[in-house]
Amino acid sequence: MNPISRFKYHLDRLAKGKLQLHAIPSAAYDLLEQGVDTPSLRILAGLDGEDDIERYLNNTLAELSITMPVYERDRSFYIMLGLELADEILAGKKELYSGVSDLIEQLDEYDFRQETKHYVYDSIGFEYVYGLYYSFDDLPWAVVPGQYFSIRCKEADELKQKLKEALTEWVARMRTGS
Repeated sequence: MNPISRFKYHLDRLAKGKLQLHAIPSAAYDLLEQGVDTPSLRILAGLDGEDDIERYLNNTLAELSITMPVYERDRSFYIMLGLELADEILAGKKELYSGVSDLIEQLDEYDFRQETKHYVYDSIGFEYVYGLYYSFDDLPWAVVPGQYFSIRCKEADELKQKLKEALTEWVARMRTGS
């Protein structure tokens, strides 16, 4: 892949939300090492904070006559991002409860709630995961010293297991279309 095509690949991933802006200076540095050089590209390649990245990226694009790709983030885009995040949770890269919280937050960026027929997220089959997440959140955590602690821990462990199983089933259903 030629250097400009590789840089465009990074821009495409950035536009799709699969690459963070802070990764662009590294891609710019790679472009410099491959012999492409512009004044703004040099500055962009040396940045380590996000403050000026967007400005120098735009200048670099103008200097290289590259147009930043634009994607309308539709329903399927958010489902795809949700599945990627679910994979990270199930692989143990993210803690289950906080990961599902992040997943719900990400899904909320698209208005799946508007599609609700009976239960929140039922249009994408996520309602059971959502319900289990909030069931865990509703466990009575105010513990009187010495009372019920083992029961509550057992309830929490069982609920986490159900949440993980429900998330696994959701991912499988979304990928197979069933």
